[in-house]
Amino acid sequence: MKLNNREKVILGIVLAIAIVLIALLGFVKPKIAKIKADKVVLEQKKEEERDIRAKIDMIPKLITRINETYEETKKLSDDFVEINSIANTYDLDQLLQSYAEENEVKVMQLSAGEIGDETLDYYYLESKELAKDFFNSADLNGGYTAMREKQNAEENALKDRDTETVLSADYAIKVIGKKENIWKYMQAIADQDQTIIINSVQINDYTFQGDEDEKGRITPKENGESEVTFNLTLYSVYEMEKPNTEAK
Repeated sequence: MKLNNREKVILGIVLAIAIVLIALLGFVKPKIAKIKADKVVLEQKKEEERDIRAKIDMIPKLITRINETYEETKKLSDDFVEINSIANTYDLDQLLQSYAEENEVKVMQLSAGEIGDETLDYYYLESKELAKDFFNSADLNGGYTAMREKQNAEENALKDRDTETVLSADYAIKVIGKKENIWKYMQAIADQDQTIIINSVQINDYTFQGDEDEKGRITPKENGESEVTFNLTLYSVYEMEKPNTEAK
């Protein structure tokens, strides 16, 4: 079929439009797919942003909790002898010397041992079940059983707790004085608020220069003195550094 000039022009226009549409479709279709993929990524990023903002909102609370935990830990460590006082016992020497002066005993010798580590155990009374049948017959209302279960729960809680390791050092101090003053000196050491424990006391002359009568009874002299050695253990921990919660 032979086309006239007018039909040829119309056909050319239609073909041109078709070519343009095909070209546009080939260009637009990948863009549409990319837009859809970008929308998915955008939603993921928005979710990540929400998570990050939620974590940022938690930071002030975490900082408060960290600081509170640090203060609680510091209070616990305040009871322990400072690590420097174990490594260098000058401060401790001065403390015990002041107790000696207050209680009128004379310090003869001070000696410190090496620093080591020691595991602290928990001490508790472990109950035993005695006369079980008698116990059951007496426990009419279940009160005894409830009390025993409470005691056992406390014991089991202590058994299950992890033991802690601390720094420790032995320390010995030899003094001489009257019996009453020696007791006061020992009480002063026991009453101080640091982790200084009296492990043993060795009294050189437990009669304090007493006189023995004909029946073998010994009466301490009013002003009698004796050398006494106190064997102590000092406990310490490394103090936690304050967390840097202001870091940027």
